[in-house]
Amino acid sequence: MKIRITVFIVIILFAATLFGNEVKNNAQVSHKELDKSVEINRLGKDIVEKAKSVRTIKSDFKQEKVLSFLSKKIVSGGKFIFEKKDSVNKVKWEYTVPFKYTIVIDGSRIFMKDSNRVTSFEMSSSRVFEEINRIMVGSLNGTILNDSENFFINIEKKGRELNVFMTPRDKSEMSKYFKTIEMILDKNDLTVSRLSMIEVSGDRTDLFFTGKKINGTIDPSEFKVE
Repeated sequence: MKIRITVFIVIILFAATLFGNEVKNNAQVSHKELDKSVEINRLGKDIVEKAKSVRTIKSDFKQEKVLSFLSKKIVSGGKFIFEKKDSVNKVKWEYTVPFKYTIVIDGSRIFMKDSNRVTSFEMSSSRVFEEINRIMVGSLNGTILNDSENFFINIEKKGRELNVFMTPRDKSEMSKYFKTIEMILDKNDLTVSRLSMIEVSGDRTDLFFTGKKINGTIDPSEFKVE
């Protein structure tokens, strides 16, 4: 009887040890998740605050488009200009390779120039274009990181870069178009060096920004399309 009681006590102590370790491990995991959440919030706030000081960006860009029905990437590139003035965001994509094509977004209006032909329309007339532009501008001015209503957001530090992963929530408008969006930010100025958008169809667009000049003077004529 004494042996049975002793064995029973050993089993109880062993079980208590296992339970204690499980509680400890769960507590450690929860603590790590909390630390990670705090770190993500801190980094997100740093990016948003830094973005507030960015008034203009000029850079070269390369675009790589991967389409599910093509074996090769479609590569293009040119000049990119962004200006934030009087709460109005202006964006210019001037493609020079492999063809010449210009897109200018001035507030809510879009202008396109192909050869000598210029067309324009209100952004609200194209829901897809409106959403893509919102992501583009949001990634440049940092407001996209405040969009927790539409995205699950995770930020990871990798060397001299910050990787921002954004997954659209199931009920958001974004989930109709994108599986995920990834931004690579330079730690020095917290501006976007690469923007990748993976669509629901499996198609992918990668934009690489190089030779960036922050807060330089932008001639108003840059946004004229004639």
